[in-house]
Amino acid sequence: MFVRLFKTQNPFNLVILFILAVGIRLPYFLDSAPIPVFYYNEAFSTFLFGKFAFLWGNKFFNILFTTVLFYALALWLTKIVNDFSLIFKNTHLPALLFIVITGMFPTFFTFNAAILVIFFQLWIFIRLFKLYKSNQANILTFDLGIIVSIASLFYFPAIAWILLVWIALLLFRPFNWREWASSIMGAITTYLFVAFYYFWFDRWDDFYILWQPLKNYWQINIFPRNSDYLPLIPMVLILVVSFNKLRENFYKNVLQVRKAQQLLIFSIIITACSFYIKPTFSINHFILLAAPIAVFLSYYFLVAKKHWISEGLILLMIISALFFQMY
Repeated sequence: MFVRLFKTQNPFNLVILFILAVGIRLPYFLDSAPIPVFYYNEAFSTFLFGKFAFLWGNKFFNILFTTVLFYALALWLTKIVNDFSLIFKNTHLPALLFIVITGMFPTFFTFNAAILVIFFQLWIFIRLFKLYKSNQANILTFDLGIIVSIASLFYFPAIAWILLVWIALLLFRPFNWREWASSIMGAITTYLFVAFYYFWFDRWDDFYILWQPLKNYWQINIFPRNSDYLPLIPMVLILVVSFNKLRENFYKNVLQVRKAQQLLIFSIIITACSFYIKPTFSINHFILLAAPIAVFLSYYFLVAKKHWISEGLILLMIISALFFQMY
């Protein structure tokens, strides 16, 4: 039902999508458990979550606001996928998969800096994909450096996306040192303004906190309970099959799409590993993988020939997300 509906762009899908976004979070909303508290060293997040703590402390408002935010992000992701032809057909499947993935763990249901940074992530994707045929790449890479550095002031691991900018330059452009230098200058410019602010108000020690050393140990046990891994099983299985289908049909796509798909794979790797930059982190970091993974899962559901298998897999993902909230 879901796959067949969302394969095409039907305005009715938008209503179903919002109902699903609310429904998948309903058990958590009805639960009496308090919302999790996150602590940040980043300048902008300290201000946002400190000065307006009374807003985020209201469970009803927090969940509703986050749900609407995810809904808007899902629609924006779908527009990006269709505008740049990242998969071979215009579809609402990326929005559906994004909503399902972001509904897997209760820590994703309340507002935090990692969720906010997804807006910057999608904005970065748009600018990166425009590099392929741009005549003003210096301006684009400078803008990308600024966007990455601003995102890092909300959630510091986002600074790793500067690597993604450089990989995009390798994939999309012939080597030009000015384009590489402009991305670095863009990132530095933002931090120069922030450094000047802290220096002017004699808060240099607070600025130093932003640059805490890398962690010196690996935290292997990401999830607090072993059962928390179970909702990931159907998604990982679909992702493996999707990558295999993508490999089989890789050279049937135009060059720009192939390079964009490669860039999304690198974004998954870089984002997944960037948690190591932050001294403390939680599972909410991995919400940043939702957008690129949703794109690749959408590819599988578009090419799947046995509809009952694809429908069963998407239902399994939804049911497992609901079940393990109450488990």
